[in-house]
Amino acid sequence: MSVQTIDPSAFKPHPLYSSYTSIPISPTAVLVTVSGQIAQDPETGETPSELSAQVDLCLSRLLSCLEHAGAKKTDITRFMYYIVQRGVEEVEAKEGKGAATKLIGGKVGAWLEGHRPASCFLRVSGMSDDKFLCEFECQAIVATK
Repeated sequence: MSVQTIDPSAFKPHPLYSSYTSIPISPTAVLVTVSGQIAQDPETGETPSELSAQVDLCLSRLLSCLEHAGAKKTDITRFMYYIVQRGVEEVEAKEGKGAATKLIGGKVGAWLEGHRPASCFLRVSGMSDDKFLCEFECQAIVATK
Protein backbone atom coordinates (compact mmCIF):
# COMPACT_ATOMS: atom_id res chain seq x y z
CA MET A 1 0.00 0.00 0.00
CA SER A 2 1.20 3.43 -0.87
CA VAL A 3 0.12 6.78 0.53
CA GLN A 4 -0.52 9.40 -2.14
CA THR A 5 -0.30 13.07 -1.19
CA ILE A 6 -2.52 15.17 -3.44
CA ASP A 7 -3.55 18.78 -4.03
CA PRO A 8 -6.46 19.72 -6.32
CA SER A 9 -5.12 21.64 -9.32
CA ALA A 10 -6.78 24.88 -8.15
CA PHE A 11 -4.88 24.77 -4.84
CA LYS A 12 -1.37 26.10 -4.37
CA PRO A 13 0.65 23.24 -2.81
CA HIS A 14 1.96 23.90 0.70
CA PRO A 15 5.58 22.89 1.38
CA LEU A 16 4.75 21.00 4.61
CA TYR A 17 1.45 19.19 3.91
CA SER A 18 -0.89 18.15 1.13
CA SER A 19 -4.57 19.01 0.78
CA TYR A 20 -5.41 15.34 1.22
CA THR A 21 -3.92 11.89 1.32
CA SER A 22 -5.27 8.74 -0.23
CA ILE A 23 -4.35 5.20 0.76
CA PRO A 24 -5.86 1.92 -0.40
CA ILE A 25 -7.29 0.01 2.57
CA SER A 26 -8.72 -2.92 0.62
CA PRO A 27 -9.00 -4.03 -3.02
CA THR A 28 -12.23 -2.00 -3.26
CA ALA A 29 -11.78 0.98 -0.93
CA VAL A 30 -9.54 3.97 -0.33
CA LEU A 31 -9.17 6.04 2.86
CA VAL A 32 -9.12 9.76 2.06
CA THR A 33 -7.90 12.11 4.78
CA VAL A 34 -8.49 15.79 4.04
CA SER A 35 -6.21 18.26 5.81
CA GLY A 36 -7.70 21.19 7.68
CA GLN A 37 -9.08 23.53 5.04
CA ILE A 38 -8.70 27.20 5.87
CA ALA A 39 -10.71 30.17 4.65
CA GLN A 40 -8.33 31.28 1.91
CA ASP A 41 -9.63 31.56 -1.62
CA PRO A 42 -7.43 29.25 -3.75
CA GLU A 43 -7.57 31.63 -6.74
CA THR A 44 -7.12 35.03 -5.10
CA GLY A 45 -5.48 34.15 -1.78
CA GLU A 46 -8.02 36.41 -0.05
CA THR A 47 -9.61 35.62 3.31
CA PRO A 48 -12.97 37.11 4.29
CA SER A 49 -13.07 38.78 7.71
CA GLU A 50 -16.49 37.46 8.84
CA LEU A 51 -16.89 34.01 10.40
CA SER A 52 -19.94 33.21 8.25
CA ALA A 53 -18.07 33.77 4.98
CA GLN A 54 -15.06 31.86 6.29
CA VAL A 55 -17.23 28.84 7.13
CA ASP A 56 -18.63 28.90 3.58
CA LEU A 57 -15.15 29.07 2.07
CA CYS A 58 -13.79 26.25 4.27
CA LEU A 59 -16.71 24.01 3.31
CA SER A 60 -16.21 24.85 -0.36
CA ARG A 61 -12.52 23.92 -0.16
CA LEU A 62 -13.37 20.71 1.69
CA LEU A 63 -15.86 19.77 -1.04
CA SER A 64 -13.24 20.48 -3.74
CA CYS A 65 -10.85 18.05 -2.05
CA LEU A 66 -13.53 15.38 -1.66
CA GLU A 67 -14.66 15.70 -5.27
CA HIS A 68 -11.06 15.60 -6.50
CA ALA A 69 -10.62 12.35 -4.54
CA GLY A 70 -13.82 10.90 -6.04
CA ALA A 71 -15.62 11.09 -2.69
CA LYS A 72 -19.12 12.26 -1.84
CA LYS A 73 -20.26 13.91 1.38
CA THR A 74 -21.97 10.63 2.30
CA ASP A 75 -18.54 8.92 2.21
CA ILE A 76 -17.37 11.06 5.15
CA THR A 77 -16.77 8.96 8.25
CA ARG A 78 -15.20 11.63 10.49
CA PHE A 79 -15.75 15.41 10.40
CA MET A 80 -13.85 17.92 12.55
CA TYR A 81 -14.38 21.62 12.77
CA TYR A 82 -12.25 24.09 14.66
CA ILE A 83 -13.60 27.55 15.45
CA VAL A 84 -11.49 30.33 16.96
CA GLN A 85 -13.04 31.65 20.17
CA ARG A 86 -12.58 35.25 18.97
CA GLY A 87 -14.82 34.48 15.96
CA VAL A 88 -17.49 33.03 18.26
CA GLU A 89 -17.32 36.12 20.47
CA GLU A 90 -17.60 38.50 17.49
CA VAL A 91 -20.78 36.79 16.23
CA GLU A 92 -22.31 36.59 19.69
CA ALA A 93 -21.55 40.27 20.43
CA LYS A 94 -23.69 41.18 17.40
CA GLU A 95 -26.36 38.47 17.49
CA GLY A 96 -26.53 37.14 21.04
CA LYS A 97 -25.41 34.13 23.04
CA GLY A 98 -25.51 30.87 21.08
CA ALA A 99 -25.67 32.62 17.70
CA ALA A 100 -22.25 31.38 16.57
CA THR A 101 -23.04 27.75 17.33
CA LYS A 102 -26.38 28.13 15.54
CA LEU A 103 -24.68 29.78 12.54
CA ILE A 104 -21.97 27.11 12.24
CA GLY A 105 -24.30 24.19 12.96
CA GLY A 106 -26.79 25.49 10.42
CA LYS A 107 -24.19 25.87 7.68
CA VAL A 108 -22.50 22.53 8.40
CA GLY A 109 -25.84 20.74 8.70
CA ALA A 110 -27.04 22.14 5.36
CA TRP A 111 -23.70 21.30 3.73
CA LEU A 112 -23.83 17.69 4.98
CA GLU A 113 -27.36 17.35 3.52
CA GLY A 114 -28.61 15.07 6.29
CA HIS A 115 -25.43 12.95 6.53
CA ARG A 116 -24.35 12.56 10.15
CA PRO A 117 -20.71 11.40 10.38
CA ALA A 118 -18.85 11.11 13.65
CA SER A 119 -17.76 14.66 14.34
CA CYS A 120 -16.38 17.12 16.81
CA PHE A 121 -16.82 20.89 17.11
CA LEU A 122 -13.81 22.40 18.87
CA ARG A 123 -13.29 25.96 20.01
CA VAL A 124 -9.63 26.91 19.81
CA SER A 125 -7.56 29.92 20.80
CA GLY A 126 -6.08 30.45 17.36
CA MET A 127 -5.01 29.13 13.97
CA SER A 128 -1.80 29.30 11.95
CA ASP A 129 -2.62 32.94 11.10
CA ASP A 130 -4.79 35.35 13.10
CA LYS A 131 -6.95 36.10 10.06
CA PHE A 132 -8.37 32.54 10.08
CA LEU A 133 -11.44 32.00 12.28
CA CYS A 134 -12.16 28.39 11.37
CA GLU A 135 -10.79 25.24 9.78
CA PHE A 136 -12.50 22.02 8.66
CA GLU A 137 -11.09 18.53 8.08
CA CYS A 138 -12.52 15.09 7.42
CA GLN A 139 -11.89 11.46 6.58
CA ALA A 140 -13.84 9.47 4.01
CA ILE A 141 -13.92 5.90 2.72
CA VAL A 142 -14.30 5.79 -1.04
CA ALA A 143 -15.39 2.68 -2.92
CA THR A 144 -13.12 2.10 -5.88
CA LYS A 145 -15.14 -0.69 -7.56
